[in-house]
Amino acid sequence: KCPCYNRHSRTYYSSSPTIKVNSATTRFDFRSRLYNTNVIPRKASKTINIHKKSDNIIAGKNAQNHCCFVNNQLHPSSRTGFVPAALSEAMAVVEKRVNLRNSQGETLVGILETAEEGSIEESAGLCVLCHGFRNTKESGIILAIARGLHSGGLSTFRFDFSGNGESGGEFEFGNYGKETEDLRAVVEHLREFEGRKVGAVIGHSKAGNAVLLYGAKYGDVPVVVNVSGRFNMRRGIEERFGVKGMATLESEGWLEQHDFKGKYKITKNSIHERLALDMRVAKDNSGHVLTIHGTADEIIPIADAHEFASLGIKSHTLQVIEDA
Repeated sequence: KCPCYNRHSRTYYSSSPTIKVNSATTRFDFRSRLYNTNVIPRKASKTINIHKKSDNIIAGKNAQNHCCFVNNQLHPSSRTGFVPAALSEAMAVVEKRVNLRNSQGETLVGILETAEEGSIEESAGLCVLCHGFRNTKESGIILAIARGLHSGGLSTFRFDFSGNGESGGEFEFGNYGKETEDLRAVVEHLREFEGRKVGAVIGHSKAGNAVLLYGAKYGDVPVVVNVSGRFNMRRGIEERFGVKGMATLESEGWLEQHDFKGKYKITKNSIHERLALDMRVAKDNSGHVLTIHGTADEIIPIADAHEFASLGIKSHTLQVIEDA
């Protein structure tokens, strides 16, 4: 899946072999084939030429405004839809688009992907995947987790929190309580209207907090997976907005920010909501909690993972990934 996907035609071509993709179902297979290729978008063009060349992914200069670059090299990240090559032969899934309502009447949009042959969903249940800050159900990390679970015979449901992606509502910086209730609406919908057993809720980054808060409040899902969630809620705010930005927030009550998705607004109230959140409440999780964190994380330090591990959660496993 080219990172320029949403800015070009939804039909793609490759040189060898030729792949023509124009439906959501076949896009999944296309993503696995595209990994480890060179992606060279034509400027202002509606087609993209794909050329197999090396184990790296490098995009032409015209793509730099659309892609995540480090030293002119495009890396798999949460901003793109790339899936690790090791998972490229994942088992087939049946995809279904699902719309539901949260407690405030806003539409939440998700994708239900049911593993077919070799499925272990009947015993293990469905895995609900939750994206991080300013991201969507199509983030590279969420897609990679989904592919890994599918390859193990597990079905998944990935969705956009309210105010993000295709879901309704307004984006808000804090919103931890509301996102927890969005997740509640998803779990209840899957049980009542899809007839599915939810075996795990998995959250990346900010959503790591959401799944831990969900487990502490509702305790009705046996496994909670916190991928790079934040424990110290005071850390990272000034680093993100700067001293000048924090001064503007204090004096004006709001601050406009820009990122790869465009403009968004931060309010003083949303900052206060985050600062008031005490993640020691995660101790109240009654199911099993798995915390996964990389030692090289520059956004949320590995120290936060160790804080969760030392809380005294009834059943907790810490998985540290070196240099990730």
